[in-house]
Amino acid sequence: MTQKNETTTLPCVILCGGNSVRFGVDKAAALLGGKPLLAHVIARISAQCAPVALNGVAKDIAASYIYTTLDDIAPDMGPLAGILAAMRWADGLGFTHVFTVSVDTPFIPDTWAEALMTADKTAIAIPIVDAIPHRVIALWPTHLHRLLFDFLMTKKQRKVGGFIALNKTEYIAFQKQDGFDPFFNVNTQADMDIAENILDRI
Repeated sequence: MTQKNETTTLPCVILCGGNSVRFGVDKAAALLGGKPLLAHVIARISAQCAPVALNGVAKDIAASYIYTTLDDIAPDMGPLAGILAAMRWADGLGFTHVFTVSVDTPFIPDTWAEALMTADKTAIAIPIVDAIPHRVIALWPTHLHRLLFDFLMTKKQRKVGGFIALNKTEYIAFQKQDGFDPFFNVNTQADMDIAENILDRI
């Protein structure tokens, strides 16, 4: 699925932006089991994807990691701005597809990338668990960056679902693991307590 060769691992961008209003502090550095959420996500995806980059991460947090950092084209455009940065970065490296994942999803399954790569190459590939789609934790054709830029510049509604609805999409089913959604995301401190309980079980 890349312009280099069919066996090349696809890149992934971890989306670290957002105001974390409901959470209260920068989620990338929030500790889960004594490790930052960002470190959990890196550990989950680094064996599945390469190269890896960070989008929207604070400079003081980025200094602790060796990865490329990507800025949004403009502030306050939501996760689509990070997805656009991911598409442009990967396209510039010669890749036809790029994965994105949010920094608050610490339990991504080790089958995630491989499963999404089975989708139609012309489609956006999105994981779905019990009819719940996880639209940010997806595989994107990089040529869509032009359409996405136009969408962000011209549409007042900048939700991920709005852009996806305009493009070919394939949903890849995943099963719950030990009763929890492996794409569970941490939005509040209460969610962090749930994540701690999950971490204790796996």
